Amino acid sequence: MKADIEKLLKEIGNDRHGLGDLIMHYGNPEEIEMQEWWNAPIEVLQDNLRNNVKQEDKKDLVLLAMSVGAIEYDESKISRLPMKKIIISFLLFCVIGVFSSCATSMSPIEVYNTLPKYTKTSFLTVAQAQNSNCSCLTKNRSYTAPIGMTVKDDLWNGARGIDEWVTLDGGNAYVLKNFRWMTVGYDTQYGTTATQLYIEFDTYICK
Repeated sequence: MKADIEKLLKEIGNDRHGLGDLIMHYGNPEEIEMQEWWNAPIEVLQDNLRNNVKQEDKKDLVLLAMSVGAIEYDESKISRLPMKKIIISFLLFCVIGVFSSCATSMSPIEVYNTLPKYTKTSFLTVAQAQNSNCSCLTKNRSYTAPIGMTVKDDLWNGARGIDEWVTLDGGNAYVLKNFRWMTVGYDTQYGTTATQLYIEFDTYICK
C-alpha cells in the first residue's frame, strides 16, 4: 500500500494544486495553512500526505492511483473496496480532473467561512471595518485568481492575491466586497466547464 501511494505521488510530481487537493481530502491541511503553502517545498506537501493519510483511506488513494494510471489496474483491489468508497474515489478523481472540477463555484457562506483561513491578513466584515480602529487605504481593489484544480484551489489563489495587494497598500486587513466565478471555457467532449475566480475588496490598516 505504501509503495502504491509513492507511485501516486510520483505521478503527480510537482503539481502543487493536485497535491493540495489530496491534502485537503486525506492529509492535514491545517499543517499547511500555518505556513505559506504556495512557497512550501514539494517535499513538505508530499510528506504531509504520507504522514497524515489514515489507514482506512489508503485504499481510496490506491483506487485513485489506478484511475489516473499511476499504478497498474488490479481488479482484485477494486473488488475489495466497498461501493461507497469507490463512488467517493471517483468523485475525487472528477474533482482533480485536468480541465475542471465537478464543482465550479462556492456559496457565499462557504467563501466567507473559508477565505479567512487562507489569508495571512485579517478578514473584516463591513460592520467590523466601520466599528473598529481601522482606516480604509484603497477601495475597489480587484483580483482575478489563477485557475486552480478545484474551487478551493481557486480561493487559495485568490487569498494570495488579496494578501499581496494588502501588503502593497501598506495594510494588514481587507473587506471582501464581491466575488464570482466566471466561465472561461467549455469542453464539449466531456461536457465540463472551466471557471475562474474574480474578487473585489477594499484594503485596510488596523491598529
